[in-house]
Amino acid sequence: TLPMHAHIVLAHPEPKSYNAHLARTARDALEGTGWTTTLSDLYQMGFDPCERASHYASPLDGTRFDVQTEQRHASAEGTLPAVVAAEIDRLDRADLLILQYPMWWHLPPAMLKGWFDRVLVYGEVYTSKQRFENGRFAGKRAMLSLTVVSVKMAGTWYVSTVSISASTSCTDGSEVVLPPGMITPTSSRP
Repeated sequence: TLPMHAHIVLAHPEPKSYNAHLARTARDALEGTGWTTTLSDLYQMGFDPCERASHYASPLDGTRFDVQTEQRHASAEGTLPAVVAAEIDRLDRADLLILQYPMWWHLPPAMLKGWFDRVLVYGEVYTSKQRFENGRFAGKRAMLSLTVVSVKMAGTWYVSTVSISASTSCTDGSEVVLPPGMITPTSSRP
């Protein structure tokens, strides 16, 4: 039997950030219990979050870039960009996906939104009939771990960390776990 596998996606530009610390802590904790892990540190990888025509070697229509059409065509031809295909392989292998990021302006960083746009491609990952409970990743688990606020009290910075665990397919009645946020003191601002 293969061990359980987790894929962690980190979206923070600073390698010494609290978010990077949380990603490493998750990796170490999981590996300590026998899991295998992979980590995609999007900023350190130089991941390009902008979907663009130049990502596609042999476009279906060279005169106009239609994202869904080109994603579907590249999926059918097996010509997805290498970085995208590698991320999809990591997702296929994973029993658990952990997305680690700060909440900026009430949203995840644009880098993570770009990862969604480029990696969750039409054709290879989803179609109109292949999604939700019939999707490629049905039955897998996902967890959001995000920092949401920092407050300075008595000279010490406190970071609120929220972890949200949920099934990737909530329409099947799966449990959604919302643990309470942790207030963690840090020696410097994250």
